[in-house]
Amino acid sequence: MLSKDYSAEFKQRFADRYADGATITMLQHEFGLTKSTVKLWRERIDQGGVGAIDRPRKNNRYPQEFKLRVVGAYLRGEGDYKALALEHGVRNSAQIRDLYRLFGHAC
Repeated sequence: MLSKDYSAEFKQRFADRYADGATITMLQHEFGLTKSTVKLWRERIDQGGVGAIDRPRKNNRYPQEFKLRVVGAYLRGEGDYKALALEHGVRNSAQIRDLYRLFGHAC
């Protein structure tokens, strides 16, 4: 799969249409994006605004202690996946979900 770089203007137009209430299907067709990209961008906008759409340039490696702390926060009801990802600076909510699946039994 080829990675595309989108201009700041393109991303801002996307964010504006999302804020106006455009559906996933509408955004897909209007911007020529896949459904998974639209969902990911919407999630990132919800977490940190239009600037959060940009992908990190490298993967983060989290220490075991950090992973257990985040999973523990989830188990204590301190937030859902999205809220905890934003609070702890994790790229997206799916990573929190995956950490829970891997380490939920250890907490």
